[in-house]
Amino acid sequence: MNAAADPCKNFYEFSCGNFPRIYPATLSHQAETSVLGNLQADLEHIMFSMLNSPNVTLDTVSERKVKDFYNSCLDISQSGWSYVTKLKEIIAEFGQMPVLDENWSETDFDWLKTVAEISQKYDLQIIVGRYVRKDSHDRRRRNTVYFDLPSFGLAKPEMYLNPAYKVMLEEYRSAIIQHLRNYLGVEEILSEMVAQEILGFEVALAMATTNDTSTLSHPYEYVDYLKREYPDELDLLKYLEITLDDTLPKGKIFDMCPVYHKNLIKLMKRTPKKIVANYIFYSLLRNFMLTPFPYSYEALQRGCVGLTRRHFSSIVDNMVYHRTNVKDAEQAVINMVYDLRTVMEFSLRQNDRLSEKLQKRIKQKLKALKVKIKSHENSDGFQKYEQLLIDVNDICGNLKSIFILKSMEIKENLNSTTPTSYLDSISPSLLPRYIKEENTLLVPVGFLQPLFFWHSTYPVSIKLSQLGFFLAHEMLHAIDEEGIFYDPDGQYSYWNNGKLPDTLIMRRNCYSQLQQTSSYIYAGTKLPELQPELENIVDAEGLRWAYKTFATWYNSPLLVGLNISSEALPNLQYQNHQLFFIHFAQLWCNDINHAVTGLPFVPNGEYISGSLKVMSILTNVKEFYETFHCERPKRTFECEVY
Repeated sequence: MNAAADPCKNFYEFSCGNFPRIYPATLSHQAETSVLGNLQADLEHIMFSMLNSPNVTLDTVSERKVKDFYNSCLDISQSGWSYVTKLKEIIAEFGQMPVLDENWSETDFDWLKTVAEISQKYDLQIIVGRYVRKDSHDRRRRNTVYFDLPSFGLAKPEMYLNPAYKVMLEEYRSAIIQHLRNYLGVEEILSEMVAQEILGFEVALAMATTNDTSTLSHPYEYVDYLKREYPDELDLLKYLEITLDDTLPKGKIFDMCPVYHKNLIKLMKRTPKKIVANYIFYSLLRNFMLTPFPYSYEALQRGCVGLTRRHFSSIVDNMVYHRTNVKDAEQAVINMVYDLRTVMEFSLRQNDRLSEKLQKRIKQKLKALKVKIKSHENSDGFQKYEQLLIDVNDICGNLKSIFILKSMEIKENLNSTTPTSYLDSISPSLLPRYIKEENTLLVPVGFLQPLFFWHSTYPVSIKLSQLGFFLAHEMLHAIDEEGIFYDPDGQYSYWNNGKLPDTLIMRRNCYSQLQQTSSYIYAGTKLPELQPELENIVDAEGLRWAYKTFATWYNSPLLVGLNISSEALPNLQYQNHQLFFIHFAQLWCNDINHAVTGLPFVPNGEYISGSLKVMSILTNVKEFYETFHCERPKRTFECEVY
């Protein structure tokens, strides 16, 4: 803390002012140091130690395979031309890459057939995204086809278009150059030109996704829809027949991105085929290479830890779970969800702004909400890994085996009611996530590392301001303007005739107006939006919900006459309610290496840290102003709903 700062003028400086002195980004040679970064580094250190430990008799068959996979990744540095040769053999399975073959023929190239064959064999979604998921509209929960956005090199399409991410975009371009040069032997000048073309095309694909995120208007039809809607320019029926070996879905299909598909037809007409071909084959190989390119053995180790976790997340999480002491934290999560739900139910009884129908829906969703610690305790899903043949000297062969196995499982599950869990399909995350298709709050085991956001000896104010905030934030997604249309079992329904309640529309408009009037300026430039508007809403209301839960506990008659000195910290004059907001702010403490970013933040696609996060949330929480006796802004706080 910097206690000399005025909490009413700059609460972030007051709470985090000395963080840069303790964790300087410049001395650590990083773009950013942060509290969440410390948690990530701690988790990576645990995983690194596990994967580098020798095999012992107590290791399961799956755990030994995971360690062998990790070591095969490390072998990249020793394999030399053998690795390069295997990458080129992967290309040859589907055609030729123009930058590597001067005899490449444009007339023989069919981009849609090429990406369909790649999807058929390896289940990798390039340019077109085809996924098999549970039919959220079907009571039998039969698996069907969803057309959605394909995989991109960066985490989200908006990262290609938002100026805030220009540093990451440049790092990605540099990685493409290094991959082409060091792994595929492309000469320096040519690699830079081709990398720019690949990136330029991917930016165009990202632009094609614009205005294609309306959850409430996803067309769903039978296969005939593809014939009618997408003729020869984008023959998605032909694509589907190839990717699924002529086994078509019996039920309805979902076109989650019709605008993207319409824009894609126009984009492919104006893009040279050579650029498209180079992009497709680079996107294919990207799944067999490390990004960013490892310039040192330490970077190679970090990259291999990440790659192993990505493909064996369930086993790695289980290994972490059994090697760390998170049992108490696991129970604390369950208890805290119960406390948050109880306070919400009490608040609803006093709420005259919400209709009876909406209140009933909220209660149903929260009552049925499942909590899962992503430890995969007692999981029998590891058996599928035991049939994998892992060669400690062949990372390409190992990855091919994983992709082929996944492709086979997806085709087997089409049209069946076999559960296809979203929990194993989503990418590993540092923070808790709500899965609306399963009405499940998923908490990563690494998030529960002791002494970060929870400990049995911490004051309740700290537990609720940190762990409680994250849980409340995700629980709100169950009842926000998207989650409210999924029933307690995670099935999409036309609840309220498919119309968003007026109260939630008014809340969204209210936050939109507040956001427009509280934009941040840095170096004379207005900073762009770094996260969706819905995230801004659940940030503010999640903190308010956690605060209400703390206040309810603190004012409970059960505490009268009891010693609550535990709500203070040694040598600190701030107590209870003030500690709540101080420790919430300290979730986002960071230091920025401005020489690297040129901005007061480091965007990473998942969350934003620092003063932008703290101040944007607290300006919407009236309880903060009351707690620190600050003068409230000259506007009313009318956005609160729950």
